[in-house]
Order: sequence, then C-alpha cells, then structure tokens
Amino acid sequence: MLLDSSRRYCQCVPEGERPRWDTICRTLEDLCAFQEDTVLYKSTLKRSMRNMRRGGILALHIHAQNAGVIMRRSNDEVTIECFEASPMATKVNGTQGKLLCNYPASTVSVPLETFQDETFRDQFATFLTQMDVDVIDKGEPLTMKGRSKVVETRDTANPRFITELLVGILRGIGRPVEPTRIQKRIGDEALTDNGKLPWRRASLSNKDYKSFIAFALSDILESALHSDLDSDLLFGIRAKASRRLFKTGNSTPYFVQERVADVISATLSKVIGLVHATQTPLLLWWILKRRFEPGSVNGFSIT
Repeated sequence: MLLDSSRRYCQCVPEGERPRWDTICRTLEDLCAFQEDTVLYKSTLKRSMRNMRRGGILALHIHAQNAGVIMRRSNDEVTIECFEASPMATKVNGTQGKLLCNYPASTVSVPLETFQDETFRDQFATFLTQMDVDVIDKGEPLTMKGRSKVVETRDTANPRFITELLVGILRGIGRPVEPTRIQKRIGDEALTDNGKLPWRRASLSNKDYKSFIAFALSDILESALHSDLDSDLLFGIRAKASRRLFKTGNSTPYFVQERVADVISATLSKVIGLVHATQTPLLLWWILKRRFEPGSVNGFSIT
C-alpha cells in the first residue's frame, strides 16, 4: 500500500520533483521485493546491486541484526550507510522524554570499480544474506532468569555486526565518510511483563516525509471505509490523518490537503451513520426494558 501511495504521490508533485520521487518509488519497489520473501536471497540482492544506476538507491533491512543498510551510487563511488533499525529497550527505558537517534550511524564509500567487481558483489551479498538470518549469541540481548542467562525475546538485537564489523571491513577497501546525519527524537516504548512485541515508531521525519505520510494515511483511511471496521477505529485513523495535516500546516502541498480533507469528510459521514445505526436499537431496547420493569407502566415509574 505504501508503494502504491508513493506512485500516486509522484504523479501529483510538480514536474521538477518527479526525478527524486521516481528514485524513491524504485527504492520501495526493491524493498517490497525483498520483503515478499521470508529471507533475503543472494541472487535477488546481487541482481539489484548489478542493476544500480547513477543516482540509484538500494535499501535493505537486515532482520536478524536489527540493522538497516542503504547503498547510494554516484558517478565514481557507492556510499554504504549502516544504522540501527530499532533502539534497544535499555536505551528506551534509560531515557527521560524523547530518545535522540542519529542516522546513519556509520558510512563508508567504496570505489565504483570495486563495487562492480563480480567477486566483491558475490562476497558482499553473501555476507548480508547470511547476517539477515543468522542469530549470533553475542548480538542477542540477554536477561537473567533464576541463575541463568537467557535470550530476551522482547528486546532488539545489537546491530554491531553491521554498523561496526561490516563497516570496518569495507573501510579496508574504501574510505570512511562523514555524512549529513539526521537526528530524530523518537517517542519509543519498551513493553515488559507479558508483552512480547514492542510497538515502535517510524524513525524518519522531514517536511516531504510528513506530507507523504499524510497522503498515505488518507489512502489507508479510504481503504478502511470499505471494510467492516468499527466506528472508533475509523475515528482514530481519521484523527491521526488530521493531526499529520495540522503539523505540516501550509507547507503541505495543496493536492495533499485536498486529498486528506475529502477522505476525512467521507469518514466523518460514515462514522455518524454508524453511530446513528447503533443508537436506534439501543434506544428501543431501553424503552422495552423499562416497560417490563416492576413499578413502571409504559416506561414511566409509578411513585
């Protein structure tokens, strides 16, 4: 759905912004292709790396290592960015207020000639696909149960094998790069007790991103209108989309404002209809119940 929203968004932006959004759409297409499979396949990754063109971007989620990898190709080199996908629970619990995270954590640049070498691509793809599925003891969070250390399944893995080991290897054939980092204030949560899966916020934020997310939320909300979702869930999604639009203010493109407003209006009409449809039977039940209560006649109490 996010890919479909990005394609529609790309068609609405001014002509001068199309190339950038075309690149974003292609990146999401590759990412979706990777996510469709339960594991990251070496052959698919090698093909995507081989097909990268100037200005191309390839994004990967290395699941088992809780890490993200982004490759960007320029004229004569490929920049490889590595970062933590989701903060560990110890960082979240040990922070008062918002958690400050910088992206990317580390960056290295590899010469294009090296990146295009078949042997390098084969070894690089092998490493990434192996790290995507390998659960390494030293990278897993541990907790004490009784007198034994066991893996804490509710926490996230330490991404050091990507952000430190991989980057260290690549520095031997490339050079370190000081990138322009994005600092994100994350309102994350870490669940304990019986909770198994922490809810995480997306670690991205800027004007274009927020405008696009408002546009994507309107697509999700429109799809929800044709489902059997309860009125409170529809109202919650509507409130989220409205809040997104309010945050961006006048900087939001007009087509986004118009799109969100139309869907919100349609949602409000449906919510009101659902409320009216549920209120009538409840009112009828209350009247019938009152009629048969002791000490009442036709719904009125006898004193």
